[in-house]
Amino acid sequence: MDQETDRLLSSPKQQYVGGDGRHGPLSPRMPLDDPMVDAYLKDDVLEDVIAVRQTEHSTAERGTCAASDSDEDLDQSDMDLVLENLRDHRRLVWHKRPSVFMICVVVFITAFVLGIQQGQELTLTFDGACHYYNSKHPDGMISCGSAASQQLGTRIQWWQNLIGGVSTVLVSVKMGHLSDVYGRKPLLVYNILIFVVSGCLKSLIFGADEAWFTPARYLAVHFLGTLAGSLPVTMGLSNSYLIDVVDETQRATYMAILVAFFYIGLTLGPMTGAFVPLPMFQIYALSVLVQALALVLVVLFLPESRSRKLRRRSSRRMSSISASKPAIGVGSSLRLLWITRRDASGNIDWDARWTVVKLLVVEVLVFSATMGAGIVWAIYGKFKFQWTSRDLSFCLGLAMLCRASVLLVFNPWFSKKLAYHFRKETTMIDATDKLALLLAVSMNSVGRLLMICAASPSLFLASFLFEGFGSILDPVLHSTVLKYNQAPDRNGELFGCFALIRSTLSVAAPTFFLTVYTLTLKSDPKVALYITEALMLASLALVLSLR
Repeated sequence: MDQETDRLLSSPKQQYVGGDGRHGPLSPRMPLDDPMVDAYLKDDVLEDVIAVRQTEHSTAERGTCAASDSDEDLDQSDMDLVLENLRDHRRLVWHKRPSVFMICVVVFITAFVLGIQQGQELTLTFDGACHYYNSKHPDGMISCGSAASQQLGTRIQWWQNLIGGVSTVLVSVKMGHLSDVYGRKPLLVYNILIFVVSGCLKSLIFGADEAWFTPARYLAVHFLGTLAGSLPVTMGLSNSYLIDVVDETQRATYMAILVAFFYIGLTLGPMTGAFVPLPMFQIYALSVLVQALALVLVVLFLPESRSRKLRRRSSRRMSSISASKPAIGVGSSLRLLWITRRDASGNIDWDARWTVVKLLVVEVLVFSATMGAGIVWAIYGKFKFQWTSRDLSFCLGLAMLCRASVLLVFNPWFSKKLAYHFRKETTMIDATDKLALLLAVSMNSVGRLLMICAASPSLFLASFLFEGFGSILDPVLHSTVLKYNQAPDRNGELFGCFALIRSTLSVAAPTFFLTVYTLTLKSDPKVALYITEALMLASLALVLSLR
């Protein structure tokens, strides 16, 4: 053991401090007794790597068959393994090669099904609540449009959001972390399988005898569905898959395409649910069948994107860190967002750290003001302009269509122009990132201001065009944060952190804005929209401060 310790201490330090010039600011030729090297090795992430490699050597000494296989990639950095993974993909025949198109199809079907189910499930739940109330009060039966029925249905929705929000938050990071260890495909299969099982059970509750529906039974089935996470978790796994198959210089472009397919699904889903001439239950059951088709496609045709070496390294790291830190969990994953890399002087790179912090604050503010407040502008527009359910479905579809069109048509052209005029950096934020972020936040702010001032439905709908340009924020922001990630083999865990943030905001933001809207409805129903505009302006100030 002493010999092993001496060997580790005397081995070249360049594998830990950037020997290939990309994993750290230090030179591989730097003297080993330089104090900068010792300072750099204090980095928390690198300490974990050292612990993992010590575990690897102790495992090798046991004389197992896998020892020689482990030693092959022992001296390879995380980035080397990621690049090797990309090269291996290119050697595969086309039908076995992981591709952007395959994961985009999965995301589209998932979003399409969700778009169909949202409106149908809401109506079926309220109808079920009405029948449940009447079955419990045969002497005082109520109309399904009465206040008492709506109150019971709203209470069920409140518990549904609470249960779904809490369980999704608990699952989000773990799903991303497990995808690093076991691969993207098994976690995607699990994610979609739970959705399908939950959808089938809900179909039984909605389609069977009215006595089958009870709030407790419905909420129990909904809880089962949340064990797979939620749509942010699906997007996090899909982004992790995409990162495995594209070069780092093309991440923002392809992440934008993935989000575009997501918005196209959310565009066609509500429109299909609103205009297909079938009873609500049949439409809901048909959507579950489509989701089952997505499951079959993933199982049969979606190749695994993460190499065996990367999965093995993540597994060893998890085992080593879990042994030394039994309480490892969400906090350990969130540490990935707390940048600890060193600058040329061996000190903490505070510019990098605060850049990521600012980007995360922008993520929180903009997501809260757009997706989080979506229910508020929908209710505001419905009552201000007397929209029917079909009008509202058309508005939601139009908003998603604008976002998808910008990502598919404008964003590739815009990215190409920026790349022509500005240098693209791979380890820090660059001018192309800043300009894209500035455009996205500015257009969101202009669109929300137009929505507030709109006196007619046409002006209200025109705001969607401006906010559509805000859709380029997600892929640019996420790809920029990836530049500062010091553990490329933990990209799934990093996207799990984003899913955690969005899952939390998906519960907190609508609750906050609905509360504000309810309290200010009689005085000024636009107060909640004013708050969203203030959040947009605060985000704009943060983007302008990036350097």
